[in-house]
Formats: sequence, structure tokens, C-alpha cells
Amino acid sequence: MKIGSYNIDVSLIVGVLFVVILPVLLSGYGYDHFFNVEYSWLRIILLWILSLIILYVVMNLLLMIICTIWGKGRLVKSIVKKIRLSGDEEILNLGCSRGLFAIQLAKRLSEGKVFCIDIRQDNRSLGEGLDSLKRTVKDSGVAERIVLSDANPKKMSFQTGKFDLIINNLVLHEVKPYEEREKILKEMARVIKPGGMIIIVDLQYTREYKTFFNFLGWKKVARSPLRWMMFPPVRIVTAIKPGANKKAVPETLPK
Repeated sequence: MKIGSYNIDVSLIVGVLFVVILPVLLSGYGYDHFFNVEYSWLRIILLWILSLIILYVVMNLLLMIICTIWGKGRLVKSIVKKIRLSGDEEILNLGCSRGLFAIQLAKRLSEGKVFCIDIRQDNRSLGEGLDSLKRTVKDSGVAERIVLSDANPKKMSFQTGKFDLIINNLVLHEVKPYEEREKILKEMARVIKPGGMIIIVDLQYTREYKTFFNFLGWKKVARSPLRWMMFPPVRIVTAIKPGANKKAVPETLPK
């Protein structure tokens, strides 16, 4: 399976449709009437504004294409590569989408499991959710090490201290307001083992996540610079729960 081939952004599809449809509309009836103004200077201004809008959309579209096809998978691989795993860990992937993190993590395990929960339960019609992940996992070669769960991330049924590592990827920012995000953060803190690591990859509220773990007194709480291999760019927040557990502790991940 090629990197990025199973994680195309919905926003990318919208961008393509916008760039394709807009010129068509402007080349016909819409163009003649929209720019049928009395003063030439006003027509020039309108053309400049339209040109800037189209340029902005095209640039964003190109960045989305590059990050989706080339950057996103490589960033995920680089994160997973830096995590020390012995092979028997139990890992929780919140926001599993189509399995970008789950499959890469499962390939590093011999006896352990990756448990996948999709926070965006209402987006399955857009290719997200566990139904989409099932199809991806089936052909991944690591299906026996991936467990799909429809648990409520705000009140998980997992026992306290079950997981060695938790990864939350690009979904926590969609949970609003803060009180709802805090419920998920508290559940993550509950089900992680002492000494285990939580990794949050997100494009918003990363300072908030760092503050949350600092307040709990966790160790090695860090927030990375912007990572432009995903678009929009993301930051990585990492935190280690106090306690003795040598598993799943990358030393240099957020730098």
C-alpha cells in the first residue's frame, strides 16, 4: 500500500471541484454579467480580486495534494519510527480514520495490539470511521493485530492503566467546547499506564493540551514546532505519565 493512498482529504476533493467549476462558470454566462460594469478601473479591481482568490485556492490545493500524497504518510512513519516498542505493547489510536497510524504501529508489534476508536462517528459517509478502516486493515497484512472499537472516547470501557501508548491524530480539535475535549483528555490520562506516553497530533489547541498535562504534573511535556508535512500544518504534543514503565517512550519525538 502506497503512503498516503488511503488517506485522501475530503477538503482536497472540495478544492478540486472549486477550481474546476469556477473557471467554467466565469467563462460563460456568469463572466459576462459579473464583469459587465461601467468603469474600466472597477473591472480591473474585480479581476485582481478574482485572480487572488483563484491563486489562493490553487496554492492551497497544491499543498493539499503534496501533503496528502507525499508528506502525511512520511510524517506518520517518522513519528512511529522514533517510538521505542518491544512488540508486546497495547496501543490506543484515537481518531483512527483510515488507519494511517494504526497500520504503521501494528507493523512494529509481534504480540501486542492496536485498539482503534474513531471520534468522528458522524463522518462515516465521507470515508471516515471504522467501516472505512475495516476495508483498509483487511489488506494491510496486520489485521490480526488491530482491534476496532466503537467505544465512547469520553467514557471508555477500558480498564484504568491498560495502554502503553496513546496516539490521538487530528480529531481532538473537532470536539467542542473545551469541556468536551477535556473529557477525552481525562479518559486518555486514565487508561494510559504509569510511564506510558500520550502523543497528540493536531492543528489547533495544542497549547491547551500541553497546559492540561503540565497541570497534571506529567513528565517531559513538550509541544513541537509546526510540521509542514501535513496541511494545514500540525504540532505534536507529547507527555509521559509519572510512574515506572520503560515502554513506548521516544526521547526526541517533539523536537
